[in-house]
Amino acid sequence: NKRVGTASVASGGGAITQAGGATVASVLNNDWDVVVFQQLSSKAATYNTYNPYLKKLVQAVRRHCPNKRVAIAWQQVWTRTLNPATNIANIVSATQQMCAYNGIDIIIPSGIALQNAKGNATLNPTSGSLLADGVHPARGVAKYVVSAAWWEALLAPHFNVSILGNSFVHTPDGNTVNIGGTGENVETNSVAVTNDNKGLCQLAAVYAVGNMYEVTELS
Repeated sequence: NKRVGTASVASGGGAITQAGGATVASVLNNDWDVVVFQQLSSKAATYNTYNPYLKKLVQAVRRHCPNKRVAIAWQQVWTRTLNPATNIANIVSATQQMCAYNGIDIIIPSGIALQNAKGNATLNPTSGSLLADGVHPARGVAKYVVSAAWWEALLAPHFNVSILGNSFVHTPDGNTVNIGGTGENVETNSVAVTNDNKGLCQLAAVYAVGNMYEVTELS
């Protein structure tokens, strides 16, 4: 029941309620279908930053959530440009150890999906990081691929609708946005999602969900 700060909870009608001084128990006292955890990207490659803390959080979800069939999901994050030590191999290793210890139901392989995209010349023509500020995915291909991984891991199995063949495309608008207080331009390393490359974006996500611990070459 330790107070952890402010929680934002979406109601059934889509409204956001601000609950000052929220506790873990009060946040979890909602009928969640899925609860998603992730590690801070700067620590994601170091397994000993995960536990015993994550284990206790998973136990708290199981204990306090009214939906006793709630699924526990984990977002595997991506390699940060600003910290080369957080390479994808270490992130994968930490994820594997974490899953074996914590009883995670679903892995959302955002990191591998983005790595799949990084290795493709069409999706990453400048061989850049696809990160806006060295930390966060840039708009366009990077955010599209990560979003597609979320869809393919979380929603496709439930609705039996794959991201493959989705018609949505996205061209970044060129606005400057302050990401995480850095003042960086979100369009750095951005690549537009077009009718010509959207299929590759979708494959990057689908391959990641099918093979979440290894980078797959897109063809």
